[in-house]
Amino acid sequence: MSKDFSADPDWLAIVAGYFDHDYRERGKVKWNGFFLSDHTAGLKNQKTDQGQADKTELHEAMSYEQMQQVVSLAYRNSQRVVVQANSFDIEGRASPLEIGRVTGFFMDGFYLDKEPKNWEDLQFVEVDHGRK
Repeated sequence: MSKDFSADPDWLAIVAGYFDHDYRERGKVKWNGFFLSDHTAGLKNQKTDQGQADKTELHEAMSYEQMQQVVSLAYRNSQRVVVQANSFDIEGRASPLEIGRVTGFFMDGFYLDKEPKNWEDLQFVEVDHGRK
């Protein structure tokens, strides 16, 4: 065989014969190895999040003053809070619970991890005690 084996007619015949008669395409089995564990874990988390969203129920409404007390206490003690907006999606499910730290206040509400939350848009607030 020469150094430029790709031009050798015998080599080309061997390769062509291999693909014509011996090579077996493994189809999906071949591609299963490409699904990385973090990808499948992400899919599992997405499914879990969707399942939890389906189970979310609307918590009992709190007064404006009650919510202010809980949020200010959590802010002073550097605790995380669980909040639920007073809204429903188009399928009638209650909005999911959000968990975060109170990072500041403004005239009509507070910041939950730098995201503004208006008092009038909230249904429920409590200190996060690590429950799921």
